Amino acid sequence: MIPECHILSQNVKGLNSPTKRRLVLRELKRAQCQIAFLQETHFARARQFSLTDRTFPRSFFASSTGKRRGVAILLHKACQMTVQHVDRDDEGRYILIRGTINNVAISLLNVYAPNTPEDSFWAHLTTLLQLTEGSFLVMGGDFNAAPAPAIDRKSGALGARLTASPQDAMLARFIHDAQLLDIWRLHHPGDHDFSFNIIMLPN
Repeated sequence: MIPECHILSQNVKGLNSPTKRRLVLRELKRAQCQIAFLQETHFARARQFSLTDRTFPRSFFASSTGKRRGVAILLHKACQMTVQHVDRDDEGRYILIRGTINNVAISLLNVYAPNTPEDSFWAHLTTLLQLTEGSFLVMGGDFNAAPAPAIDRKSGALGARLTASPQDAMLARFIHDAQLLDIWRLHHPGDHDFSFNIIMLPN
């Protein structure tokens, strides 16, 4: 049995400033978050900054060679997850943590997808999901796409209909093929709104 856990996903648009790192940690505490998925940390692999404190003593990063992209997963001190494996992308596009909570296998996957269609990225992500088989999967991130543009995006023109972009179509196909659920949409089925950072669970 996995205890109730508050998970937050946020594109932070760069954390090389010490002040901004402090602000992010403060906001995570204020939100009473136990697991945080952060995208666009912009940490260069050669120079990793600390993103831990007494409240979030464990942090895991994937970074590229330059100050771009980058993802992180932070675990609250109350999070009971025992981490067993960490898989990092050399380009800072994803990080996968595998372990257990109360002896239940769980995988946490944080993704920062390309902002243009890349078949190879989605194919690699599909292969990566094979590592999570047999575990409870929580996936979040900034996918630079909307699975249902007509309701996930707002149009500036009154009455205009939004059609799916190629990137939208790739995300929708990935969700369908992997049998994932968009949890935000599940809880807000009629809202004409969107979430850039969506959390998904296995169907």
